[in-house]
Amino acid sequence: MSVTSPVEESWARFEAWLINHAPVTHATLRAPAESKHIAAAEERIGMAFPSDLVTLLSLHDGTCACAPGSGSFWEGGGGPCLLPGGHALLSVDGIVHTHQMLTGIHGANDDGDEDPDADAEFVFWHPLWVPFAERITGDNLFVDRRPTRGAVGEFWHDDVNIPELWPSLAAMIADIADAVERARDIRYYRPQVRAGVLHWEIVS
Repeated sequence: MSVTSPVEESWARFEAWLINHAPVTHATLRAPAESKHIAAAEERIGMAFPSDLVTLLSLHDGTCACAPGSGSFWEGGGGPCLLPGGHALLSVDGIVHTHQMLTGIHGANDDGDEDPDADAEFVFWHPLWVPFAERITGDNLFVDRRPTRGAVGEFWHDDVNIPELWPSLAAMIADIADAVERARDIRYYRPQVRAGVLHWEIVS
């Protein structure tokens, strides 16, 4: 008998809710990523993806309606965004593209420490961050792969980063599933559905 992981369990709840309440948003989920595609992506960025992210990609290779080539930005900026804060899930190729782009722009480690494994409290961009979601502004959600970390944080390309929004990707997905099922806020975002599309409205 197969054992369901926490990510699979929470995602199943979230996806069931999308099917029943936000089918337009649900239709943007792509087919599962192949394990060999994920392995090739890990080789390209030089590190393994977190196990929770591998599980998520094995369910859906990001969301569609993305910019050609990168698997990232929503075309026209008006597409349904799956996650709080207006983030869409990146595809495997989108993860590689975004990681390589940000590491190329910001260098190995902008906190002044030559060791990329350094457990610094503040960095602008760190090569051991694995981006997995993105919004039209170019900001990203990432999983921190540094030793003793693993938290989900938010990278702002023109502002101060938020290093820990959730302790893990599994915790984030469970929080989202709870929020949509119970119609409750996550931080300052509230799930709303209009014409079959999930929106995360900013709570005033």
